[in-house]
Amino acid sequence: MIKNYFQKQKKENYVSIVEKAHGTIERREYIFTNDTSWITNKDKWKDLKSIGIVIRQYINSEGKQCVDKRYFISNIDAVKIKIISKAIRDEWAVENKLHLYLDMVFLEDKNKCFLNNSQKKS
Repeated sequence: MIKNYFQKQKKENYVSIVEKAHGTIERREYIFTNDTSWITNKDKWKDLKSIGIVIRQYINSEGKQCVDKRYFISNIDAVKIKIISKAIRDEWAVENKLHLYLDMVFLEDKNKCFLNNSQKKS
């Protein structure tokens, strides 16, 4: 539903950020709206105020243009789009720093343990 909503949505609360990351230029577009009245079971999401999409465009290591889309719900009013975009970006900064630590200290990327090879709980 949210995916369909943002295919038609105008850029009501919008910010675009361009930055260099991982040796390439990335563009992130943040689009959020307070229009949540149409969401079914909205009352199950405590303090739901806005929904949004983040569209990330970048060129991968093989030179191919890529686009990622992520959808969000938030308890922050959509007019505060700069605060929302910073919160989302800062969350990914924590993820990236944690991944580096896990890989360098615990060699997580070299771990060959996959679900199919793991012990199964009975």
